[in-house]
Amino acid sequence: MPKSVLVADDSLTIRKVIGMLLATEDISLTVVDNGLDAINRCRELRPDLVLADCMMPGKSGYEVCEAIKNDPALGHTPVVLLAGTFEPSIRPAPPPRAPTATLSSHSTAPASSIASRRWWACPPTPPRR
Repeated sequence: MPKSVLVADDSLTIRKVIGMLLATEDISLTVVDNGLDAINRCRELRPDLVLADCMMPGKSGYEVCEAIKNDPALGHTPVVLLAGTFEPSIRPAPPPRAPTATLSSHSTAPASSIASRRWWACPPTPPRR
């Protein structure tokens, strides 16, 4: 049975690149372009992994992560936040609420690096009580 990955990013380019990178894997990929759809699709599909852009319309990646981790049915789902910069010298500062989101991981690396790390094999973050 294929692993399921939900990709939430408002950049069509990033969505396509991640799709191309994961095309040869045994993965069921679902893509959305905003945070509200990400939360709704996550509740509907219960993916094995969520990749979410930090900054996107509707809800930010931080808010998506927070909603997932606070949902008892989804709290075990690993979430990786993707920063929209590929410049190694630029590190976006997370908003003050980021620590409460209980991230599984984050990356400012290009999407190819994310795919090569096989994030979907990482153990999930236990749900908060």
